[in-house]
Amino acid sequence: MLYDVRTRTSRRLTGGTAESPPVFALWGPYAVVANPDGSIVRADVASGRSATVKPAGTKVMAVDVWGGYVGWAEWRSGGGVDVAYRNLGSGAATVRRNGPVTEHVAVTGGHLVYGGEIYGRADPPKYLGNALGLSYFTPNGDGQNDRWTPEFPISKRLTSCAVTIRNAAGSVVRQLACPTVTGSARVSWDGRDGAGRLVPKAPYTWTLTGSDSDGALRWWSGVTRPITGTLTVV
Repeated sequence: MLYDVRTRTSRRLTGGTAESPPVFALWGPYAVVANPDGSIVRADVASGRSATVKPAGTKVMAVDVWGGYVGWAEWRSGGGVDVAYRNLGSGAATVRRNGPVTEHVAVTGGHLVYGGEIYGRADPPKYLGNALGLSYFTPNGDGQNDRWTPEFPISKRLTSCAVTIRNAAGSVVRQLACPTVTGSARVSWDGRDGAGRLVPKAPYTWTLTGSDSDGALRWWSGVTRPITGTLTVV
């Protein structure tokens, strides 16, 4: 079952039983479930869409998800254990390798961790969507809602990060540094342009950019289109 803490409602993701419960993992908008029949399904809990990661077959002992990557450990036909992963974002085929008997698998930062070993590849940082905070503010000096202070969920810490504010004509009115920690980037704007003047009351567009040693920040799905949204000075 998946419980939504916002709506306080539950939904069934799979058909497991008390005697043979499913193996599952959560990351961002994704819930990944390994069913008793050996199949693995990744569900987008926001949209309700599902994708089959692995068809029914060999039993899955452990599963994890990180962005477009799903990793798992399964019994190999004829004995032994395979550790596998698949990149659903690129649509690439499943990659398998022999591994030690393990009940634990973790996928993070483009690395599949299992049985005390690390099988890794570089993976660019991801914007996880749904910026937190108000989409409007009133920089009038009354001490209430005078600054725009969003928090952008990201997959890992960035070495560079900036938020660019543009007006309706597309002209840059301010560029702001956004300090990051693991899991989030934050910015604070006082409603002034680069010359220190208050901007007019109007809609504006923000664009988030950043990078680390693995590459440029992109959407959680791996898409490289601009990460942008709107805010209003009222």
